Amino acid sequence: MDDQILDTELVEEEENAKEVMQQFIELYETLPELWNSKSTMYMNKTKRNQALDKLLVFYKNINKNAKRKDIRKKINTLRSNFRRELKKVLSSKRFGAGAEDVYKPTAWTFYALRFLKNNETPTTCYESSDKISSDGTNIEPEVNDAGNKQPFPFQEMPTHSRSSIDPVPPPRIKKSRVVGPLTK
Repeated sequence: MDDQILDTELVEEEENAKEVMQQFIELYETLPELWNSKSTMYMNKTKRNQALDKLLVFYKNINKNAKRKDIRKKINTLRSNFRRELKKVLSSKRFGAGAEDVYKPTAWTFYALRFLKNNETPTTCYESSDKISSDGTNIEPEVNDAGNKQPFPFQEMPTHSRSSIDPVPPPRIKKSRVVGPLTK
């Protein structure tokens, strides 16, 4: 009997926590100075701090000892999770997945944070030989007269380089001369 009561209490706590986070995200959305880099207020540190203080007042209902740094950390966590999920969606679309195979995030926060989509650019990893233009497209390396690919059209590759396994010579130690009275 006690286990059932504890289970229902936990479910109620989880639902309450989700509801509070939804309200937190809704309040965050109303404060573009914290998330919209195109906003003129985004560059104003005073306005951003005032907005963080508004979120702090709300967040203190959850955590009485919360500070401004806790709000920043919570926002950073939410945005990082959003970017990670967005990257998965975009990757699944890019690699030719059909409409039914496109990754669908299961986290409800992803859908609550959709207002960030135009402001976030997930980072991608490229091979070192890839050259990326300013618009994000991949540019093929140029081929020189010998038929070899050059990673950058304006820069020759070095003919030799120091390997990470090459030993680094030790620093030179100067011998100091002792000056003083000679004793026999």
